[in-house]
Amino acid sequence: MKVLVFILAFLVTFSTFGSELPTMVHSQTLTHVVVNGAPSDLVGIVELDFTARAITLRLYQDRCGYFSLDNHLARCMLMPTLEQEIIVPLRTRTSICGSAFYAGSLENVLVEGFSASILVKDHTRRTCADMKPAVEVIAVVDSITEGGRTVYRASTQSFEADSL
Repeated sequence: MKVLVFILAFLVTFSTFGSELPTMVHSQTLTHVVVNGAPSDLVGIVELDFTARAITLRLYQDRCGYFSLDNHLARCMLMPTLEQEIIVPLRTRTSICGSAFYAGSLENVLVEGFSASILVKDHTRRTCADMKPAVEVIAVVDSITEGGRTVYRASTQSFEADSL
């Protein structure tokens, strides 16, 4: 009987402990990506890692629309391919009216020939009613070796929407 009580107490404690842990990594798929002001068939995945204090933006070429399908039954056989991965240290985190803003930058111009900055605007928990819940990411990459600046703008909603 003592063993049964111990097992039940352990299971209740373990299930309660697991539910109280904060999520240390947040990931969001961004189905609308604009590159230097032009629409693209790229899909972005932004990841906020609070343990490593990093922001990662992965941009995939998604010609078949794999990420936009709910059941992941692709319309063709081309799987998404990773086109660009940008990882920057998470430097600032602010909150206004329920919206969270995360910013990070990396300055390696002298060492590797590029610099990058990422701004994440998370409006999913917005308390003010002036905009719809969405996540928007703006990433700027300056590359000396690849000839200039590339600006990526990605969102969970279309940029034609009034909410962004």
